[in-house]
Amino acid sequence: MSVPPSFGDVSKDASDLFKKGYTLGQVKLEASSQAKNGCEFKAVTTHEGSRVTGSLEAKKKVACYGVTATGKWNTENAFNLNVAVENQFVEGLKLTFDSTVAPHTGRKSGNVKAAYKRPYFNGAASVNFENSGTVVRCEDVFSYEKFVGGSSVAYNVTTGQLGSHNLIFGYASADFGVHAGLGNFARERGMDVTGSVFHRVSSKLHAGAQVRHTVGATDSTNLEVATKYACDSTSTLQARVNTRGALGLSYAIQVRPGVKMTLSSLVDTFNLNQPNHRLGLNIDFSGK
Repeated sequence: MSVPPSFGDVSKDASDLFKKGYTLGQVKLEASSQAKNGCEFKAVTTHEGSRVTGSLEAKKKVACYGVTATGKWNTENAFNLNVAVENQFVEGLKLTFDSTVAPHTGRKSGNVKAAYKRPYFNGAASVNFENSGTVVRCEDVFSYEKFVGGSSVAYNVTTGQLGSHNLIFGYASADFGVHAGLGNFARERGMDVTGSVFHRVSSKLHAGAQVRHTVGATDSTNLEVATKYACDSTSTLQARVNTRGALGLSYAIQVRPGVKMTLSSLVDTFNLNQPNHRLGLNIDFSGK
């Protein structure tokens, strides 16, 4: 009996091929370490265009009480505190309290979330408090053997409007997965139809494809294919391309223990003479 993934992770294997490893248009530096008492620290700085941003994060786990506390401050002078309690009141239940404060703007937000997972079921409900209103979100995923199905819905209590509402269905085995989804399916126009396929060809080679179509929109169908290949134990090569001519390439290498460098690029093959191309560099230092 296995626990199904959360709603956002149902098609994770395929989506990771298109997202992870690409820091396009950015130069990003990450450094993380862990103290002897188990407290983890992480610093991130990003240069994008003419803007430089950064953040500092500290995380502490208290295993005997199932508590994880994370504090984060960024260069926009916003402070975030996240406290999670897991498997303390009921087996499989995780409670999360999250808040963000930006003193210079007066912006405040908070989120309370309860997630529960057991064999054949994974569900969550959250209430998000912001200056613009209160939003309630619910999601659930059920599984039977290798099949999964789930839904998610958001409702703005302040305005009385229905937010995003989505359905997803899929099949997954050890080396193959296929998923289909409907986004905002209650709308006559603007409904998103999505699909993805993932294939673990071997321990070194992964391949996937995904498609998205917005009903009622012009030129809204986009098909993408991607692959990832482990050249050896320290380096990987990734590639992706879509029907709009965007070709992405990424190369990651473990320079030495604790130091990883990733180079990525996105080329507009339909307009090679236009300044639409992007490069990215990510260097990750880990002292854990």
